[in-house]
Amino acid sequence: MTILQDLINELEGNPQGQADVREALALIKRQQSQLPELPAPELDPENDTALVFDASAGGNKRTPVGSAVAMTNDTGGSTLRTAATMTNSTGGSTLRTAAAQDVEAWRSTVTVTGNHTVASPPAYGTSVVNCNMATGTITILDDVPEGGRILVRKINSTQGSVSIDRSGTDTITRAALTEVTLNADGDNWLLEKVSATRWELIAGVESGENSDGEYWRYADGTQSAKGAKSYNDVVVDEAVGSIRTNNASLNFDFPVPFISSPGLSPALLRPSGAAFDIWLLLNSRSSSGFSFRVGRSVERAADDYTVINIATGRWYE
Repeated sequence: MTILQDLINELEGNPQGQADVREALALIKRQQSQLPELPAPELDPENDTALVFDASAGGNKRTPVGSAVAMTNDTGGSTLRTAATMTNSTGGSTLRTAAAQDVEAWRSTVTVTGNHTVASPPAYGTSVVNCNMATGTITILDDVPEGGRILVRKINSTQGSVSIDRSGTDTITRAALTEVTLNADGDNWLLEKVSATRWELIAGVESGENSDGEYWRYADGTQSAKGAKSYNDVVVDEAVGSIRTNNASLNFDFPVPFISSPGLSPALLRPSGAAFDIWLLLNSRSSSGFSFRVGRSVERAADDYTVINIATGRWYE
C-alpha cells in the first residue's frame, strides 16, 4: 500500500498516471475487505502432540504439547528442553526454547600436562585431549562404545613421544597396533571405535625431524621421509668393469624406519668442479636405510659428496 501511495506522489504532474494508480489501490482494498477472518487455532494440551527426538526411546516420539520435552541419551547426557507453546496474536505457532542445547553433549575438551586417561566421549560427539607436554601417555579405556571418537593432539613445541595407548584387548587399525604416537607440535590423531575391540585412525599426522632428516606418518598408513647427507674424503680407485668406485659401501639412514623397504628417489651431487661422470650405485636397501657406492669413469682422489633422498612407503600394513 505504501509503495502505491509513494508512486502517486511521484506522478505529480501526470493526472492520468495518478488516476490509474488510485484505481489499482482501491481495487486492492476492496479485495482485502472481502477476505474471511480466520480464527486462532485451539490447542488441547492433553491430546495435541509434537514430534520430539528422544535417543533413549530409540528415535522420534509424540509428546503432548503442554508438557516440557527433552532430548536425552542413555548415559544421562545433556538435554534439549523446550516448552512447546503454540500461540500468538495472529493465530500462528511459536515454539519457545526454554534452554539451549548443552554443548557438552557434542564435544568435551581437556588440556593435560602429563599422563591422562580418557573417559568415554560425549554421547553425540568427540573427546578432545590437548597434550601440552613433551612426553607422556594418553590411555583410552576399552569401555568406549562403538562410534565414540577421541581426538588427541600435541600442543607443545618440544619434540618427544606422546604415546596414545589402548587398554584391555583393544587394538588400533587393521594392523592391530597397541599404540600410536605424537612427536611434534601440531601432530594429532583422530580415533574412532569401529567395533567392540578395534579403533581406526580417521585422520591425523605424526611428524618429526632429526639428524637423518624429516618424516611424516598419515592415518592411512602412508609414510614419507626426506634427508640429505654428506660424505667426505671418498676415494674412488677400485676397478669394477669399466668404471671406478670406492672400495667400501656408504650408508644412508632414514629418520625413522618403515614397516618394509620403501621406494627410493636418491640423487648424488657431484663435487664442485667435477665432471658429470658420476653415478650412485645402489647396493642394498631395507626398512631403515640403504647402502651405495660412488661410481666414476676414472680414478679420483678424496672428494666430498652429498646424497639427497626421498623415500615413500608405509609405517603399518
